[in-house]
Amino acid sequence: MSFLFRSTTTLRAATASSSRLTLPALYQLRYNSTLPTPSSSTPSEPAAPPPPKSGELFTPPRKDPSTLNGFSKLRFDPLTTPSGKGTDGDGEAWWRQLSKSALEGYPAHASTGRSIVLPRGGEFATSYRRLQGLLRQGNMKKEARLQEYYEKPSVRRRRLISERHRRRFKEMVRTKVQQVISMRNRG
Repeated sequence: MSFLFRSTTTLRAATASSSRLTLPALYQLRYNSTLPTPSSSTPSEPAAPPPPKSGELFTPPRKDPSTLNGFSKLRFDPLTTPSGKGTDGDGEAWWRQLSKSALEGYPAHASTGRSIVLPRGGEFATSYRRLQGLLRQGNMKKEARLQEYYEKPSVRRRRLISERHRRRFKEMVRTKVQQVISMRNRG
């Protein structure tokens, strides 16, 4: 906002008739351009209302002081405890309850993501195939082999670069083969 004052003082200092130049310059730099400037308004027109405040943008202003709060119309769901008695005095109770319910059903043991439930009397072959798919998808066989010995950072970097190159080359060959097949099909 200080640039507004600097611009009027520089105009006032630069010209001899400063009273005529500073006011129009100040009105051009106004924030709300919908308000009429004093030079454009006539005495017979009624004065324009002031710009709305933040609380008046969506609701008309009220004179009753008890309803001036814009949040008075908002309704909040009561936080309930597991017993259903509503909120208690502790402000952290709702957080503890949500944390408990979020962690239910998630076992915390070493083989959490790597185990398949074998139903009693169920077919072993399908469960075994699902387990093999999980191991293949997670690349666990390769990870177990890599964890056997320590791998120096430079060796690891070289290995990752070559794996990345192989993967990109494989993808490039795949796209070229698809192009050749589509060209042959066209004739």
